Amino acid sequence: MSKTKIKSLLIVIMTVAAVFLLSACNTQPEKTAGGTTFVGGTQGLAMEFIPEAPPDNVFDGGKFPFAVNIKLNNAGEWEIKSGSKITAEISGIDPADFSLSAANLKKNPPQGMLPTRLDPNGQTIEGDILVMDFPGFNYKGTLYGDVPATIKADVCYGYGTKAVSKLCIKKDLSSKDTAVCAVTEDKTVSNSGAPVQVASFKEAQGGTDKVIITMLLKHAGTGKIFEKDSQCVDKLEKKDRVYLKIDTGMGNLGIVCNGLQTQAGQPATGGEGYVVLYGGERQITCTQPTGGQGDFEKTVSMTLEYDYNEYITKQITVKHV
Repeated sequence: MSKTKIKSLLIVIMTVAAVFLLSACNTQPEKTAGGTTFVGGTQGLAMEFIPEAPPDNVFDGGKFPFAVNIKLNNAGEWEIKSGSKITAEISGIDPADFSLSAANLKKNPPQGMLPTRLDPNGQTIEGDILVMDFPGFNYKGTLYGDVPATIKADVCYGYGTKAVSKLCIKKDLSSKDTAVCAVTEDKTVSNSGAPVQVASFKEAQGGTDKVIITMLLKHAGTGKIFEKDSQCVDKLEKKDRVYLKIDTGMGNLGIVCNGLQTQAGQPATGGEGYVVLYGGERQITCTQPTGGQGDFEKTVSMTLEYDYNEYITKQITVKHV
């Protein structure tokens, strides 16, 4: 083999090796600023129809019973507690045409769902899977030709996001010494796998004894956000509302955030309350007194809670026998 061919072969081998290395790096879990590890991602519950439930083709005359089965996988990192936290509903068809009542098309499973998570060795443990069965579909009428129909499955569930960052606390907040940390800068922020994220977290000096925190909340999923425990009720006052709680670990030195609301829509005090997203995002500004302490870093924990609605569809064809 000539030297030119050997050189070309080596280049190809090195390129392929580099691609595999980059791919491996990109699939590593996300290390947070607080030292914990998140799997990451922007999904909550992943949804799909079980194959052949519903089938592509069904028949009229009441002689072809079938079921609709929805498979849910907790692909995010929030545990759904047992109780009425998940609601699935089938729509898109007249239930009477398929020998059912409206009550047959809505279910609230009592069990919860464990999240996707990491074991002590950093290996991913997949979240729970739940299959919701809607049996008894049977088109009882008589058709004169093939008719398409769309099966839609909506799922509403209570979910949340955990996010972690850090604050720099100093006796002299104007000091440019960065041996321990820097006050005024964009901080690293890490999120658990969930459809709503803390997209950015910034710290700046706000005076001689306080710092200003600016964070951006962002909708990163494909569904719709509703106020927690609202069961995704389609009312304007319930839409795009996320419950935020921020804990800086500063004890009695109370944090004050602008833009937070009580459930009734009044201004909230302290570091927790409802945030209304506009266009899928919202910036929140908080003031944290430091009490002249320093110099050290404090871990900041943020929890976001909300109800989330997603849907899938499948077109079937009702055929005349």
